[in-house]
Amino acid sequence: MKTKTSSRALPLRHVALLAMLLHPWAAMAGGAAAETAASKAPQPPPAPAALHAPAPPNSRTAGTLAVAASNPARLKSKPEQVSVPTVAIDTGRMPASGHSGTAFAYNRRFADSLSRALLARGVAVKRIPAALSPAERASAAAGATLLVSVNHESPASQALKQQAAAHSGYAVAVSRQQGASLPMALNCSRQVAAALSSTGRGHSLLHAVSGRSAAAGKHPWVDEVLGVQAQDDLPVLKLAPVPALRLQAAVLSNPAEGKRAQDPTWTRLQAQAVARGLAACLGRAGAVQHKQP
Repeated sequence: MKTKTSSRALPLRHVALLAMLLHPWAAMAGGAAAETAASKAPQPPPAPAALHAPAPPNSRTAGTLAVAASNPARLKSKPEQVSVPTVAIDTGRMPASGHSGTAFAYNRRFADSLSRALLARGVAVKRIPAALSPAERASAAAGATLLVSVNHESPASQALKQQAAAHSGYAVAVSRQQGASLPMALNCSRQVAAALSSTGRGHSLLHAVSGRSAAAGKHPWVDEVLGVQAQDDLPVLKLAPVPALRLQAAVLSNPAEGKRAQDPTWTRLQAQAVARGLAACLGRAGAVQHKQP
């Protein structure tokens, strides 16, 4: 029995032709469908962008920043430490009694005024104890910048008093045995003498002698113009571990000068002149000056 072919069925050659015609469109449709499916599929999260950490700071910079954060004041520059000069003041050895005791009292009074004048100019002061021997007083000046031994001329014998009564004025002396300290001692002595001369006073000729050799009780000139003498064998000068000078503030045996030395105002003005000379020598000439008490 023969099977009948349906009239609706396409001949095989038509099916093949239709497949050939529809093939490109099927490919396109398949691709679109694939893209649609891919777009609808869950996508993995995007890879995070690379993190760019700042370059590590220089170790010194980091330390500075850490200091600034903890204490900003540390960033400010520290003021330079300025060395303050110190003057050691010697008033001689305290006497038991007698006329020399009067001279010692003048020494102490002048030293007090000089101390105040130096402090006002920014110069520190170190007072040497009066109970020490000359060698001990010289050693006690260790650590100071300069030693100043204050003296008032007051001879013990009557003959010397009469001789001294005809003299007046200041005198500054150094020991030429000070070695390496001598140049500074000479410079300071000249500065002090020049400052005292500027007050209208002259220098004393009581113990001065011309030439470089000392006679008995006489001192050769180091600077005759300014009044600086050499007292080479004076222990407090030649044994001092620092530059040293001796100041004769006045001749007490001279009645007029002795009377002036009793005046506190005169003493203060003379002490201020000495302090001015010392400040110039020690590089403190520009220091602020305060009103004296």
